[in-house]
Amino acid sequence: MQIKLVGIVRTIHKLENSVSYTIEDGTGAIDVRAWEPNVYCDTLMDSNRYVSVYGRIYVPNNTLVAVTVQRIFVVEDPMEITLHLLECIYTHLVNGKAETVVIKRAIYECSSNKGGAYIHAVVVQLQGVMQEEQVMKIISKLMNQNLVYNTFDSNHYALAYGI
Repeated sequence: MQIKLVGIVRTIHKLENSVSYTIEDGTGAIDVRAWEPNVYCDTLMDSNRYVSVYGRIYVPNNTLVAVTVQRIFVVEDPMEITLHLLECIYTHLVNGKAETVVIKRAIYECSSNKGGAYIHAVVVQLQGVMQEEQVMKIISKLMNQNLVYNTFDSNHYALAYGI
C-alpha cells in the first residue's frame, strides 16, 4: 500500500546498505528504511527535522509495521505540514465517519414530524453519493449503536439524538 507520511525524524541509523529513520507524526512513531542510495536524503544528516516520506507499508515479522522509502524530502515550507494534516482529516472523513454523518443528516432532512424518514426518500436524497446497499448497511450499524430507530414500521427511521 502506497502512503505519504509527514513527521519529525527522531532517530537516524546508517547501515551498510540502507538508512533507517524513526519518524514521529503526532499519532505515534514508525520506522522507515531507504534501501537505495538515490533515495537517501543527503540533506537529512540530523534528527528533529520535519520530512515528507513517500513509500510502501510492509510487515516484516507479522508484528512490526514499517515503511520502505521511495522518496524522502526535508520539509522546507511549514504549510506542507498543515496541508498534510488537512489531507489526513479529509481522508478520514471520506473513508469513515463522514458516511455516518451524511446518513444521519439525510434522515433528519427527510423526517416528517414523529413519523421519521421513509427509507426510499433517504436513498433518493443520497443518489450519486452512496449506493442503496451502503445506506442500508450504515443504517443497520447506526441502529446497533442505538443512534437510529424504527418508528411505525421497518421502512421509517428517526434519529435517537441530534445530528
